[in-house]
Amino acid sequence: MINRGESSVTVSKNLEELGLVEDYWAFDRYLCENGFDHSIGTGTYEIPLGTAEEEIARIICNLR
Repeated sequence: MINRGESSVTVSKNLEELGLVEDYWAFDRYLCENGFDHSIGTGTYEIPLGTAEEEIARIICNLR
């Protein structure tokens, strides 16, 4: 679940803790470099293990 006001760093750390991304710092850098850091949507998402990081970014930014 992503709550209102959570930073991309917080979201990235949570995804790492869930085993969805390997390195929260690298994933957060990816989000920031590609402009996703300001588009993360609040809510609950179903992300299967093994989903590529690029797809995770699209999911949490509602770009599917």
